[in-house]
Amino acid sequence: MSSFEVVVETVVAALRNITPRETVELGVLHGFCVDAAREAYPHLVMFLSSVEGLNAFTAHLYRLTAVIEAVDVTGSTWRFL
Repeated sequence: MSSFEVVVETVVAALRNITPRETVELGVLHGFCVDAAREAYPHLVMFLSSVEGLNAFTAHLYRLTAVIEAVDVTGSTWRFL
């Protein structure tokens, strides 16, 4: 597993465990991921802050079908499972 995948999955798992909310916005997930990368994976911050990084982040969320799913077709809101 790449460091990119690790940081995304770690953030999703952490938010799932600490938030009382059933759903969360893509921007919130992405912001937490960028912040987590600053701490543990600083080499990913520039990539995650780019449009390509946001696209890769969103694509990886769609692969985490056991823990999170898009609420609508736009992917702007996500539901923890």
